[in-house]
Amino acid sequence: MNHFQQILTVEDKIKIDTSNKKKRFSQSTLSFANGGESKRKRTLSVGKTITLYTKEEIENTLSTIRVFPDFLPDDLANTMIDALRRKRLSFKDKEFYIAGRLCRPSQKSIIFSTPENMHLEDLYSENDMKLEEFFPELYMAKACVDKEVNKALESLTNSHPFQIHQNWKSDVCIGNYFPDNKSHLDWHSDKLSNIGPLPTITSLSFGATRIFRLRPIIPKNSVIYNIVIPNNTLLIMLPGTQELYKHSVPTLCNSLLEKHPILNEQRFSLTFRMLHPVFIQNPTRCEICSNKMILRRIYKETHNNGYYMWICTNNNNGKKCMVFQYAKLDELYHLMNGGDGSTIISTEKEICLKSTTKNGASKWKP
Repeated sequence: MNHFQQILTVEDKIKIDTSNKKKRFSQSTLSFANGGESKRKRTLSVGKTITLYTKEEIENTLSTIRVFPDFLPDDLANTMIDALRRKRLSFKDKEFYIAGRLCRPSQKSIIFSTPENMHLEDLYSENDMKLEEFFPELYMAKACVDKEVNKALESLTNSHPFQIHQNWKSDVCIGNYFPDNKSHLDWHSDKLSNIGPLPTITSLSFGATRIFRLRPIIPKNSVIYNIVIPNNTLLIMLPGTQELYKHSVPTLCNSLLEKHPILNEQRFSLTFRMLHPVFIQNPTRCEICSNKMILRRIYKETHNNGYYMWICTNNNNGKKCMVFQYAKLDELYHLMNGGDGSTIISTEKEICLKSTTKNGASKWKP
């Protein structure tokens, strides 16, 4: 029984033989980092969970995902780890409401920004988080990430007029710090309010090896995909990922975690995003409280599936305004250089990105 069988059976609470686990895990991780040179069949399904081992398997199975093991040069990766260790006390707890209930996730977070966007601190005011400027090592990592993302976007054969598929550059980086193997990130898809529809988001991880999970949003009982993320791995979520999947970082048992020689059980995940100028210049506000609204794709109602919506984010003692409006995104086509996605045209004209009726709303289906 290999390591990944252990992951799945432990999660299903099946008793297993735990001998030589560390050795088997190291061998599996090595095969992943080397691109999967072993000829044995690697995809394993137990119940509704599938673990993908190699870069080839991951990208063939999940068309909107790209992975790059050993992404940064060793020297830069090591200096990044040193810098993150020094900054770990700057990572703060977050608080937010779900269905009126106050939630405190187990991981800690921080938001880094380029200097030209430091004035946009209110974009993340709902989390009561202050922006910090990119530090030198992070700038160097950003340059590598931006280059790889643009290569990935240029290789896509099908592009939607709403998406950015050229000249992508990361403006903000949200860092998550997992102090130990009990720290986790619950199922979610990222908000689109500041980054627009069909965004590209990347995650660069350092420290302990953890599992990154993806689950199709529809149908609800879909298969869960496990992706092993060793130290210094870049994962790119291409356009469509946030619309089609939810993702998470689950808690792991001690026996299933490969510790890092320096960080031990600690893990840092840096997610790079490009702010969408049209959405930054034209925030959609709630008609009741004037608070900024959140952009998401509609999933729950079959007859509305695929439409985008704006919902109110304002919490008053845990209660939301509950304002809902359809999103109207068609004007993005004209603002993005005739729809080729290579350049976003800045405009002084105020743009309305919401619709009072379903007939005027925007819809996307893969």
